[in-house]
Amino acid sequence: MKGLTCIKVPQFCGEPFTCRYGPKCLSAPPMAIREILEVPDPRLKTVSDRVETFDEGLKTLVADMFETMYAASGIGLAAIQVGVPQRVLVIDLQPDDPDAEPET
Repeated sequence: MKGLTCIKVPQFCGEPFTCRYGPKCLSAPPMAIREILEVPDPRLKTVSDRVETFDEGLKTLVADMFETMYAASGIGLAAIQVGVPQRVLVIDLQPDDPDAEPET
């Protein structure tokens, strides 16, 4: 898609895909931790719609999904897992930085 520099929170950090702060950017507004659906919830079998436009609503969804994923100590999350039938996936495979300052 055109204009994607940081899938995490482009309007705040502006860094490329390797942005290490993602939804934890200090200037980012608060996000929502969404409920994660689990098997056997029938909504998980819903065929998701293709994303046609990366608008503000989708940016909010992606930010919420990252926040939800980090809160659950996950490495990936699909939109359908938070009850949104769209073909959206967030993933963070960056290893923890042993030299990083501890979070307070």
